[in-house]
Amino acid sequence: MFFTILQGMAVDVYREEGQLELNTVAEECLWRAARAGNTTILLYLLLERQVDPNARRALHYARRHGQTEAISILVNHGAV
Repeated sequence: MFFTILQGMAVDVYREEGQLELNTVAEECLWRAARAGNTTILLYLLLERQVDPNARRALHYARRHGQTEAISILVNHGAV
């Protein structure tokens, strides 16, 4: 199920943005996960895919949508 969710996020990004590099898709998924408060995907992207925690202003979206757990995770991984 987890991988399906991540794939779904990537497919949504692909449809909206056109063909993108894989790293760009991962960064896009990061801010979407931050905005939604999906901590499982956030941790996967940060730890396994080593996505930059500052990518695409993920912290901004987490704050804007009141996702306190996502904010904590991002800050603990170096987001500013």
